Amino acid sequence: MKDFFRNNKKTILFHIILVICFSAYLLSADFLFDRVIMVNGESTVQDITLPSESRDVKSNVEAFYKNRLDWKDVILLSGWAFIEGQSMDGRKIYLVLRSNSSEYIFDTMTFSRWDITQYFYNATYDLRNAGWRANIPESIVGDDDFRIGYLIRNDTAESFMMSRHYVNRTGFYYL
Repeated sequence: MKDFFRNNKKTILFHIILVICFSAYLLSADFLFDRVIMVNGESTVQDITLPSESRDVKSNVEAFYKNRLDWKDVILLSGWAFIEGQSMDGRKIYLVLRSNSSEYIFDTMTFSRWDITQYFYNATYDLRNAGWRANIPESIVGDDDFRIGYLIRNDTAESFMMSRHYVNRTGFYYL
């Protein structure tokens, strides 16, 4: 038996290293695929310091769908948000998800919502770009309930407000 180990040191060492590498891959695969590797169309977590909360954001969540982008499970959220008394031209909408244990700020894809300007009877301010859509990785949401907030900003100003909407893995709700 000693001769076997002595004669096959390199082969045994290779197999031990192979098992260690494979075990490390298995332990980190969820993290790598869910948090590190992004897919096209996925909303990304932003490193933004939130300002003090204001009360001038009007918003609504209108859609929740479980979706799959390539190989990644995501939650598609869609709605609208704007700052009262201000145009949405040149502004970016960020989605804030806050639970008891964590907080994420995601970028969103904005799109035109002609109906928002009409609904709020606002001929002075252009609210067309108030529509937003976000594909949030389902693994980030996990089993937590997240309160939904909005950060709306441009080069000169920003407003932040938490809404009364919540989202979890099964849907969104209003409190």
